[in-house]
Amino acid sequence: MKQLISIGLLAAAIAAGAASVAEAEIGEALQGAPPGQIQIVGTVSHTDKAVDQVGNEKENKVDGRRLDLTLKGKTKPVVGPMGLFGAVSVPFISTNNRTIDQSVAGVGDVIFEAGPYFRLGEHWNLMTTGRVSLPTGSNDPKRKVNLGSGQTDSGASLKVSGVYGPLTIDSVTDYNHKGGVPKDSLGEKFTLAGKYKKWQFGTENTFTYGLDGSRKFTTGPLVRYNFKEGIHLTGVFGKDVHAQGPYQGRTPEGYSTSLRFRMPLKIPGRK
Repeated sequence: MKQLISIGLLAAAIAAGAASVAEAEIGEALQGAPPGQIQIVGTVSHTDKAVDQVGNEKENKVDGRRLDLTLKGKTKPVVGPMGLFGAVSVPFISTNNRTIDQSVAGVGDVIFEAGPYFRLGEHWNLMTTGRVSLPTGSNDPKRKVNLGSGQTDSGASLKVSGVYGPLTIDSVTDYNHKGGVPKDSLGEKFTLAGKYKKWQFGTENTFTYGLDGSRKFTTGPLVRYNFKEGIHLTGVFGKDVHAQGPYQGRTPEGYSTSLRFRMPLKIPGRK
């Protein structure tokens, strides 16, 4: 109980200085993870230059901080190479849109994710998961900046990762369903990196296709420093090299920068 309280206090203490788009990571993170683990994943991000709803160029500067407190676990293989994976994540969010002078801070939408994973030989992992996001974060339709979506969202992912010596490969194909809003999307994120001592250098590439006709491709360099097993700091610069909306008109290219931190904690009672 004392450790749970300390985790909660730690989350509250660093929520103001942590994250914006935090994700569970696979690859070495999955291969080396113990059966049960609590993780803190934090991101500090900044985006610049977006478009309004009718496709007009409009400067949009947004600073975000997000801290995800995640309890995740996996079983040993139960049928051949197949095991089970599950996670629940509680996000602490702080967002400031400096263009319209709106900010918000607090608990966002809680996410549940589960599914089977497969250890395919020595080098590869494959995971398929379904997830549900509950509308626990506050949402005001009159505001541009909110903590939650105001609805129950769902999705499914196919994640493939490989580790070949110093080379790491990660591919995530993701489908997102927005409950009550016709903004479903299909996304693909592909990351390729090489290791040198405690450093990793590579690229992160994201393609998003909305069923409303919008699409965006973002690419940029990635640098990661591994402090020790399970703890790392990752910096990513993303440039929109192509973006198109479901409307006629200009869709300017913007950029985003993010700094992600991942740290596992021991589960209370586990050695």
